[in-house]
Amino acid sequence: SIQSGDVAVTDFLDSFTYGTNGSQFVPKANADVAALASTAGGNSFCLDFANSSDLGNDISSNNNDFSPTSMAAVNQSTNTPSLVFPVLNAIDSDPALAANLKFGNRLGDGVSDWDSIFSTLPMGKTGKWYFEVRVHTEAAGNGFVAGIHDTTTTSRNYANYIGNSTATFGLGYALYTVGSTYSNNVEIHKSITTLAAGDVVMMAVDLDNNKIWWGENGTFYLSGNPATGANPMYTLEADTEYVFGMSPSSQEDYFVNFGADSTFGGAVSAGNNADENGIGDFKHAPPSGYLCLCSANLTAPEFQGADFFNTNLYTGNGTAIGSGGKAVTGVGFKPDWSWIKNRDAADSHSLYDLVRGTTKQLESDNGAAETTEAESLTTFGTDGFTVGSLAQVNTNTEDYVSWNWLGSNSTSTTSPAGSLASTSTVASAGHFS
Repeated sequence: SIQSGDVAVTDFLDSFTYGTNGSQFVPKANADVAALASTAGGNSFCLDFANSSDLGNDISSNNNDFSPTSMAAVNQSTNTPSLVFPVLNAIDSDPALAANLKFGNRLGDGVSDWDSIFSTLPMGKTGKWYFEVRVHTEAAGNGFVAGIHDTTTTSRNYANYIGNSTATFGLGYALYTVGSTYSNNVEIHKSITTLAAGDVVMMAVDLDNNKIWWGENGTFYLSGNPATGANPMYTLEADTEYVFGMSPSSQEDYFVNFGADSTFGGAVSAGNNADENGIGDFKHAPPSGYLCLCSANLTAPEFQGADFFNTNLYTGNGTAIGSGGKAVTGVGFKPDWSWIKNRDAADSHSLYDLVRGTTKQLESDNGAAETTEAESLTTFGTDGFTVGSLAQVNTNTEDYVSWNWLGSNSTSTTSPAGSLASTSTVASAGHFS
Protein backbone atom coordinates (compact mmCIF):
# COMPACT_ATOMS: atom_id res chain seq x y z
CA SER A 1 0.00 0.00 0.00
CA ILE A 2 1.56 3.25 -1.19
CA GLN A 3 0.04 6.12 0.79
CA SER A 4 1.72 9.19 -0.67
CA GLY A 5 2.77 10.39 -4.12
CA ASP A 6 1.84 9.23 -7.58
CA VAL A 7 2.89 5.80 -8.80
CA ALA A 8 3.28 4.39 -12.29
CA VAL A 9 2.91 0.93 -13.78
CA THR A 10 6.71 0.75 -14.00
CA ASP A 11 6.95 1.11 -10.22
CA PHE A 12 5.43 -2.35 -9.86
CA LEU A 13 6.21 -4.07 -13.15
CA ASP A 14 9.37 -4.71 -15.13
CA SER A 15 9.45 -5.08 -18.91
CA PHE A 16 10.71 -8.49 -20.00
CA THR A 17 11.79 -8.63 -23.65
CA TYR A 18 11.97 -11.86 -25.63
CA GLY A 19 11.94 -12.67 -29.30
CA THR A 20 12.53 -9.80 -31.71
CA ASN A 21 9.25 -7.96 -31.68
CA GLY A 22 8.11 -6.87 -28.26
CA SER A 23 8.01 -7.45 -24.53
CA GLN A 24 5.81 -8.58 -21.66
CA PHE A 25 5.22 -7.11 -18.21
CA VAL A 26 6.38 -9.17 -15.22
CA PRO A 27 5.87 -8.32 -11.52
CA LYS A 28 8.80 -6.83 -9.67
CA ALA A 29 10.32 -8.76 -6.78
CA ASN A 30 9.11 -8.24 -3.21
CA ALA A 31 12.26 -6.27 -2.30
CA ASP A 32 11.59 -3.75 -5.08
CA VAL A 33 8.02 -3.16 -3.91
CA ALA A 34 9.21 -2.88 -0.30
CA ALA A 35 11.73 -0.24 -1.38
CA LEU A 36 8.92 1.70 -3.06
CA ALA A 37 6.88 1.61 0.16
CA SER A 38 9.95 2.70 2.13
CA THR A 39 10.49 5.69 -0.13
CA ALA A 40 6.82 6.70 0.10
CA GLY A 41 7.04 6.57 3.89
CA GLY A 42 4.20 7.39 6.28
CA ASN A 43 1.53 4.70 6.40
CA SER A 44 2.88 2.82 3.38
CA PHE A 45 3.66 -0.86 3.85
CA CYS A 46 4.55 -4.10 2.04
CA LEU A 47 3.54 -7.50 3.44
CA ASP A 48 5.16 -10.61 1.94
CA PHE A 49 3.73 -13.14 4.46
CA ALA A 50 7.06 -14.98 4.40
CA ASN A 51 7.56 -15.40 8.16
CA SER A 52 5.13 -18.05 9.42
CA SER A 53 5.41 -16.79 13.00
CA ASP A 54 4.92 -13.14 11.99
CA LEU A 55 2.62 -13.06 8.97
CA GLY A 56 1.81 -9.35 9.41
CA ASN A 57 5.43 -8.22 9.17
CA ASP A 58 5.95 -5.10 7.04
CA ILE A 59 9.17 -5.67 5.09
CA SER A 60 9.52 -1.96 4.23
CA SER A 61 11.56 0.30 6.49
CA ASN A 62 8.35 1.87 7.80
CA ASN A 63 7.61 -1.12 10.09
CA ASN A 64 3.85 -0.70 9.77
CA ASP A 65 3.24 -4.23 11.02
CA PHE A 66 -0.17 -5.91 11.14
CA SER A 67 -1.60 -8.32 13.73
CA PRO A 68 -3.03 -11.42 11.99
CA THR A 69 -6.57 -12.45 12.87
CA SER A 70 -7.83 -15.94 11.93
CA MET A 71 -4.68 -16.40 9.87
CA ALA A 72 -1.88 -18.91 10.40
CA ALA A 73 1.00 -20.54 8.58
CA VAL A 74 -1.41 -22.91 6.84
CA ASN A 75 -2.71 -19.89 4.92
CA GLN A 76 0.71 -19.17 3.43
CA SER A 77 1.51 -19.91 -0.20
CA THR A 78 4.79 -19.96 -2.04
CA ASN A 79 2.78 -19.14 -5.16
CA THR A 80 3.13 -15.37 -5.73
CA PRO A 81 2.83 -13.04 -8.73
CA SER A 82 6.62 -13.10 -9.18
CA LEU A 83 6.97 -16.88 -8.60
CA VAL A 84 4.09 -18.77 -10.20
CA PHE A 85 3.45 -22.47 -9.53
CA PRO A 86 0.79 -24.56 -11.27
CA VAL A 87 -2.58 -25.30 -9.67
CA LEU A 88 -5.42 -27.51 -10.83
CA ASN A 89 -7.18 -25.78 -13.70
CA ALA A 90 -10.93 -25.32 -13.23
CA ILE A 91 -11.43 -24.55 -16.92
CA ASP A 92 -9.43 -27.60 -18.09
CA SER A 93 -11.55 -30.08 -16.18
CA ASP A 94 -14.72 -32.04 -15.77
CA PRO A 95 -17.20 -29.47 -14.30
CA ALA A 96 -17.97 -31.61 -11.24
CA LEU A 97 -14.28 -31.75 -10.28
CA ALA A 98 -13.80 -28.03 -10.93
CA ALA A 99 -16.70 -27.13 -8.65
CA ASN A 100 -15.11 -28.87 -5.66
CA LEU A 101 -11.57 -27.47 -5.70
CA LYS A 102 -10.20 -26.10 -2.41
CA PHE A 103 -6.99 -24.68 -0.92
CA GLY A 104 -6.27 -22.46 -3.91
CA ASN A 105 -7.10 -25.21 -6.42
CA ARG A 106 -4.67 -27.71 -4.91
CA LEU A 107 -7.11 -29.98 -3.01
CA GLY A 108 -9.72 -31.86 -5.03
CA ASP A 109 -12.75 -33.93 -4.01
CA GLY A 110 -13.41 -37.16 -5.84
CA VAL A 111 -17.04 -36.33 -6.64
CA SER A 112 -17.11 -37.65 -10.20
CA ASP A 113 -15.95 -41.17 -11.02
CA TRP A 114 -12.70 -41.29 -13.02
CA ASP A 115 -13.22 -37.92 -14.69
CA SER A 116 -10.15 -35.74 -15.24
CA ILE A 117 -8.68 -32.37 -14.32
CA PHE A 118 -5.36 -30.88 -15.42
CA SER A 119 -2.86 -28.32 -14.18
CA THR A 120 -2.46 -24.72 -15.32
CA LEU A 121 1.17 -24.94 -16.52
CA PRO A 122 2.19 -27.51 -19.14
CA MET A 123 5.69 -28.99 -19.00
CA GLY A 124 6.66 -28.24 -22.56
CA LYS A 125 8.70 -30.78 -24.50
CA THR A 126 11.94 -30.63 -22.50
CA GLY A 127 13.14 -30.59 -18.91
CA LYS A 128 13.07 -32.86 -15.85
CA TRP A 129 10.13 -32.23 -13.50
CA TYR A 130 9.08 -33.52 -10.07
CA PHE A 131 5.56 -33.55 -8.52
CA GLU A 132 3.83 -34.93 -5.43
CA VAL A 133 0.23 -35.94 -4.69
CA ARG A 134 -1.07 -36.88 -1.23
CA VAL A 135 -3.82 -39.44 -0.76
CA HIS A 136 -5.91 -37.03 1.30
CA THR A 137 -8.74 -39.46 2.06
CA GLU A 138 -9.09 -43.09 1.05
CA ALA A 139 -12.33 -45.03 0.84
CA ALA A 140 -12.80 -48.73 0.11
CA GLY A 141 -9.57 -48.95 -1.87
CA ASN A 142 -10.97 -47.15 -4.88
CA GLY A 143 -7.92 -44.94 -5.41
CA PHE A 144 -7.23 -42.27 -8.00
CA VAL A 145 -5.21 -41.90 -11.19
CA ALA A 146 -2.31 -39.43 -11.34
CA GLY A 147 -0.34 -38.88 -14.51
CA ILE A 148 0.48 -36.81 -17.56
CA HIS A 149 -1.44 -36.17 -20.75
CA ASP A 150 -0.60 -35.00 -24.25
CA THR A 151 -1.63 -31.33 -24.61
CA THR A 152 -2.10 -31.48 -28.40
CA THR A 153 -5.19 -33.70 -28.31
CA THR A 154 -7.88 -31.70 -30.07
CA SER A 155 -10.90 -33.33 -28.44
CA ARG A 156 -10.04 -33.95 -24.80
CA ASN A 157 -12.64 -36.14 -23.11
CA TYR A 158 -12.81 -35.16 -19.43
CA ALA A 159 -15.15 -38.09 -18.70
CA ASN A 160 -12.26 -40.53 -19.01
CA TYR A 161 -9.23 -41.31 -16.89
CA ILE A 162 -5.69 -40.45 -17.94
CA GLY A 163 -4.17 -43.44 -19.74
CA ASN A 164 -7.37 -44.38 -21.53
CA SER A 165 -7.09 -45.28 -25.20
CA THR A 166 -5.81 -42.74 -27.72
CA ALA A 167 -8.92 -43.26 -29.83
CA THR A 168 -11.13 -41.69 -27.18
CA PHE A 169 -8.90 -39.60 -24.99
CA GLY A 170 -5.40 -38.97 -26.32
CA LEU A 171 -1.96 -40.02 -25.20
CA GLY A 172 -1.57 -40.45 -21.44
CA TYR A 173 0.55 -42.24 -18.84
CA ALA A 174 -0.77 -42.71 -15.32
CA LEU A 175 -0.45 -44.43 -11.94
CA TYR A 176 -3.56 -46.03 -10.48
CA THR A 177 -3.06 -45.84 -6.73
CA VAL A 178 -4.62 -49.23 -6.11
CA GLY A 179 -1.54 -50.74 -7.71
CA SER A 180 -1.04 -50.54 -11.48
CA THR A 181 -0.18 -48.17 -14.32
CA TYR A 182 -1.98 -47.34 -17.55
CA SER A 183 -0.99 -46.16 -21.00
CA ASN A 184 -3.44 -46.13 -23.91
CA ASN A 185 -5.81 -48.31 -21.86
CA VAL A 186 -3.14 -50.99 -21.40
CA GLU A 187 -2.65 -51.92 -17.74
CA ILE A 188 0.84 -53.04 -16.67
CA HIS A 189 2.91 -53.16 -13.48
CA LYS A 190 -0.04 -54.76 -11.70
CA SER A 191 0.01 -55.21 -7.93
CA ILE A 192 2.69 -52.59 -7.30
CA THR A 193 1.10 -51.46 -4.06
CA THR A 194 -2.12 -50.16 -2.58
CA LEU A 195 -1.87 -46.71 -1.09
CA ALA A 196 -3.60 -45.54 2.06
CA ALA A 197 -4.72 -42.15 3.33
CA GLY A 198 -1.69 -40.01 4.09
CA ASP A 199 0.62 -41.65 1.56
CA VAL A 200 2.47 -39.33 -0.80
CA VAL A 201 2.79 -40.29 -4.46
CA MET A 202 5.98 -39.07 -6.16
CA MET A 203 6.26 -38.51 -9.89
CA ALA A 204 9.41 -37.76 -11.91
CA VAL A 205 9.09 -36.88 -15.61
CA ASP A 206 12.20 -36.73 -17.83
CA LEU A 207 11.24 -35.10 -21.14
CA ASP A 208 14.86 -34.88 -22.27
CA ASN A 209 15.09 -38.69 -22.37
CA ASN A 210 11.35 -39.51 -22.56
CA LYS A 211 10.97 -41.43 -19.28
CA ILE A 212 8.60 -41.42 -16.32
CA TRP A 213 8.68 -42.85 -12.78
CA TRP A 214 6.25 -43.08 -9.86
CA GLY A 215 6.91 -43.89 -6.22
CA GLU A 216 5.56 -43.44 -2.73
CA ASN A 217 6.78 -42.00 0.55
CA GLY A 218 10.36 -41.42 -0.59
CA THR A 219 11.00 -44.56 -2.68
CA PHE A 220 10.43 -45.03 -6.41
CA TYR A 221 8.77 -48.23 -7.59
CA LEU A 222 10.57 -51.17 -9.22
CA SER A 223 14.01 -49.94 -8.13
CA GLY A 224 13.58 -46.88 -10.31
CA ASN A 225 16.17 -44.14 -10.14
CA PRO A 226 15.26 -40.96 -12.04
CA ALA A 227 18.64 -39.39 -11.19
CA THR A 228 20.48 -42.08 -13.19
CA GLY A 229 17.66 -42.84 -15.62
CA ALA A 230 17.38 -46.44 -14.41
CA ASN A 231 14.21 -48.54 -14.57
CA PRO A 232 11.58 -46.09 -15.84
CA MET A 233 8.00 -47.29 -15.74
CA TYR A 234 7.32 -46.03 -19.29
CA THR A 235 9.20 -44.72 -22.29
CA LEU A 236 7.26 -41.63 -23.31
CA GLU A 237 6.29 -40.52 -26.79
CA ALA A 238 9.09 -38.20 -27.96
CA ASP A 239 8.70 -34.55 -29.03
CA THR A 240 5.38 -34.25 -27.19
CA GLU A 241 4.18 -31.59 -24.77
CA TYR A 242 2.59 -32.97 -21.60
CA VAL A 243 0.49 -31.58 -18.76
CA PHE A 244 -0.02 -33.03 -15.26
CA GLY A 245 -3.48 -34.36 -14.47
CA MET A 246 -5.69 -36.22 -11.95
CA SER A 247 -8.55 -38.70 -12.46
CA PRO A 248 -10.10 -39.57 -9.06
CA SER A 249 -12.73 -42.12 -8.18
CA SER A 250 -15.92 -40.78 -6.69
CA GLN A 251 -14.70 -41.47 -3.14
CA GLU A 252 -11.09 -40.30 -3.11
CA ASP A 253 -9.74 -36.84 -2.24
CA TYR A 254 -6.26 -35.76 -3.35
CA PHE A 255 -3.90 -32.85 -2.63
CA VAL A 256 -1.32 -31.89 -5.27
CA ASN A 257 2.02 -30.25 -4.53
CA PHE A 258 3.92 -28.70 -7.42
CA GLY A 259 6.42 -27.20 -4.97
CA ALA A 260 4.25 -24.65 -3.16
CA ASP A 261 3.45 -26.52 0.08
CA SER A 262 4.97 -29.72 1.49
CA THR A 263 2.46 -29.73 4.37
CA PHE A 264 -0.41 -30.32 1.94
CA GLY A 265 -2.49 -27.58 3.56
CA GLY A 266 -1.22 -28.27 7.08
CA ALA A 267 -2.09 -31.98 7.04
CA VAL A 268 1.52 -33.11 7.71
CA SER A 269 4.78 -31.62 8.92
CA ALA A 270 6.83 -29.70 6.36
CA GLY A 271 9.40 -31.58 4.29
CA ASN A 272 11.40 -28.45 3.40
CA ASN A 273 12.98 -30.10 0.36
CA ALA A 274 13.76 -27.67 -2.48
CA ASP A 275 14.90 -28.53 -6.00
CA GLU A 276 18.53 -28.08 -7.01
CA ASN A 277 17.86 -24.43 -7.87
CA GLY A 278 16.75 -23.86 -4.28
CA ILE A 279 13.11 -23.43 -5.33
CA GLY A 280 10.02 -25.16 -4.01
CA ASP A 281 8.94 -27.03 -0.90
CA PHE A 282 8.46 -30.81 -1.22
CA LYS A 283 7.75 -33.55 1.32
CA HIS A 284 10.46 -35.73 -0.25
CA ALA A 285 13.70 -34.65 -1.91
CA PRO A 286 13.41 -34.31 -5.70
CA PRO A 287 15.85 -36.58 -7.59
CA SER A 288 19.11 -34.96 -8.60
CA GLY A 289 18.63 -32.92 -11.77
CA TYR A 290 14.84 -32.57 -11.36
CA LEU A 291 13.07 -29.24 -10.82
CA CYS A 292 9.69 -28.04 -9.66
CA LEU A 293 7.52 -26.69 -12.44
CA CYS A 294 7.29 -22.94 -11.85
CA SER A 295 7.92 -19.66 -13.64
CA ALA A 296 11.49 -19.36 -12.29
CA ASN A 297 12.49 -22.73 -13.80
CA LEU A 298 10.92 -22.26 -17.23
CA THR A 299 13.15 -21.20 -20.12
CA ALA A 300 12.15 -17.94 -21.77
CA PRO A 301 10.59 -18.49 -25.21
CA GLU A 302 12.76 -17.77 -28.23
CA PHE A 303 9.92 -15.91 -29.94
CA GLN A 304 6.42 -14.61 -29.38
CA GLY A 305 3.44 -14.56 -31.70
CA ALA A 306 4.14 -11.03 -32.91
CA ASP A 307 7.48 -12.24 -34.32
CA PHE A 308 5.60 -14.24 -36.99
CA PHE A 309 2.24 -12.47 -37.30
CA ASN A 310 1.49 -8.83 -36.62
CA THR A 311 -1.35 -6.40 -37.18
CA ASN A 312 -0.36 -2.87 -38.21
CA LEU A 313 -2.57 0.22 -38.60
CA TYR A 314 -1.68 3.12 -40.89
CA THR A 315 -3.18 6.26 -42.44
CA GLY A 316 -2.95 6.76 -46.19
CA ASN A 317 -1.33 9.76 -47.89
CA GLY A 318 -2.43 9.12 -51.50
CA THR A 319 1.14 9.35 -52.84
CA ALA A 320 1.85 7.54 -56.12
CA ILE A 321 4.80 5.18 -56.50
CA GLY A 322 6.48 7.61 -58.88
CA SER A 323 6.59 10.14 -56.01
CA GLY A 324 7.78 7.65 -53.41
CA GLY A 325 4.52 6.00 -52.42
CA LYS A 326 3.55 5.33 -48.81
CA ALA A 327 6.09 3.40 -46.73
CA VAL A 328 4.25 1.45 -44.02
CA THR A 329 6.53 0.49 -41.12
CA GLY A 330 6.13 -0.96 -37.64
CA VAL A 331 5.32 -4.52 -38.68
CA GLY A 332 8.44 -5.83 -36.94
CA PHE A 333 9.64 -8.04 -39.78
CA LYS A 334 9.69 -8.33 -43.57
CA PRO A 335 6.31 -9.87 -44.45
CA ASP A 336 5.82 -12.64 -46.99
CA TRP A 337 2.06 -12.05 -47.06
CA SER A 338 0.12 -8.84 -46.33
CA TRP A 339 -3.66 -8.53 -46.24
CA ILE A 340 -4.91 -4.89 -46.36
CA LYS A 341 -8.36 -3.40 -45.71
CA ASN A 342 -9.58 0.19 -45.81
CA ARG A 343 -11.27 0.94 -42.47
CA ASP A 344 -13.00 4.13 -43.70
CA ALA A 345 -14.54 2.89 -46.97
CA ALA A 346 -16.20 -0.20 -48.42
CA ASP A 347 -13.19 -1.02 -50.62
CA SER A 348 -12.43 -4.68 -51.27
CA HIS A 349 -9.84 -6.56 -49.22
CA SER A 350 -6.45 -6.64 -50.97
CA LEU A 351 -4.04 -9.57 -50.58
CA TYR A 352 -0.39 -9.68 -51.69
CA ASP A 353 2.31 -12.31 -51.19
CA LEU A 354 5.90 -13.09 -52.03
CA VAL A 355 5.14 -16.24 -54.04
CA ARG A 356 2.87 -14.62 -56.64
CA GLY A 357 4.90 -11.39 -56.48
CA THR A 358 4.26 -7.75 -55.61
CA THR A 359 1.46 -5.81 -57.38
CA LYS A 360 -0.40 -9.13 -57.88
CA GLN A 361 -3.72 -8.47 -56.12
CA LEU A 362 -6.41 -10.85 -54.90
CA GLU A 363 -9.68 -9.68 -53.36
CA SER A 364 -10.99 -12.09 -50.73
CA ASP A 365 -14.54 -10.70 -50.63
CA ASN A 366 -15.40 -11.49 -54.26
CA GLY A 367 -14.74 -14.01 -56.99
CA ALA A 368 -12.61 -11.75 -59.20
CA ALA A 369 -9.46 -13.15 -60.78
CA GLU A 370 -6.00 -11.91 -59.79
CA THR A 371 -5.13 -8.50 -61.23
CA THR A 372 -1.89 -6.58 -61.59
CA GLU A 373 -2.12 -3.18 -59.89
CA ALA A 374 0.91 -0.95 -60.46
CA GLU A 375 -0.14 1.42 -57.62
CA SER A 376 -0.81 -1.32 -55.07
CA LEU A 377 1.75 -3.02 -52.82
CA THR A 378 5.01 -2.76 -54.74
CA THR A 379 7.68 -3.68 -52.17
CA PHE A 380 8.03 -5.87 -49.08
CA GLY A 381 10.41 -3.92 -46.81
CA THR A 382 12.41 -4.97 -43.76
CA ASP A 383 9.76 -3.57 -41.39
CA GLY A 384 6.63 -3.53 -43.56
CA PHE A 385 5.83 -2.63 -47.17
CA THR A 386 5.34 0.21 -49.65
CA VAL A 387 2.07 1.01 -51.42
CA GLY A 388 1.14 3.39 -54.22
CA SER A 389 -1.96 5.53 -54.75
CA LEU A 390 -4.50 2.72 -55.31
CA ALA A 391 -7.61 3.67 -53.31
CA GLN A 392 -7.88 0.21 -51.73
CA VAL A 393 -4.51 0.60 -50.01
CA ASN A 394 -3.65 4.32 -49.87
CA THR A 395 -6.31 7.03 -50.02
CA ASN A 396 -5.21 10.29 -48.43
CA THR A 397 -6.28 10.61 -44.73
CA GLU A 398 -8.17 7.32 -44.73
CA ASP A 399 -7.29 4.65 -42.17
CA TYR A 400 -6.17 1.11 -43.02
CA VAL A 401 -5.38 -2.14 -41.28
CA SER A 402 -2.81 -4.64 -42.52
CA TRP A 403 -2.38 -8.23 -41.30
CA ASN A 404 1.12 -9.52 -41.95
CA TRP A 405 2.74 -12.96 -41.89
CA LEU A 406 6.43 -13.89 -41.87
CA GLY A 407 7.55 -16.83 -43.98
CA SER A 408 11.15 -17.48 -45.00
CA ASN A 409 11.52 -14.23 -47.04
CA SER A 410 12.37 -16.47 -50.01
CA THR A 411 10.66 -19.00 -52.23
CA SER A 412 11.45 -22.58 -53.19
CA THR A 413 9.99 -24.83 -55.83
CA THR A 414 9.48 -28.57 -55.42
CA SER A 415 8.42 -31.21 -57.92
CA PRO A 416 5.92 -33.57 -56.27
CA ALA A 417 4.78 -36.94 -57.56
CA GLY A 418 2.05 -35.22 -59.57
CA SER A 419 2.47 -33.14 -62.69
CA LEU A 420 2.50 -29.64 -61.11
CA ALA A 421 5.45 -28.13 -59.29
CA SER A 422 4.73 -26.17 -56.09
CA THR A 423 6.34 -22.85 -55.16
CA SER A 424 6.16 -21.77 -51.54
CA THR A 425 7.57 -19.65 -48.75
CA VAL A 426 7.91 -21.57 -45.48
CA ALA A 427 8.70 -20.17 -42.04
CA SER A 428 10.47 -22.17 -39.33
CA ALA A 429 8.62 -25.18 -37.94
CA GLY A 430 5.30 -24.40 -36.27
CA HIS A 431 4.63 -21.17 -38.16
CA PHE A 432 3.22 -19.85 -41.42
CA SER A 433 3.73 -21.33 -44.89
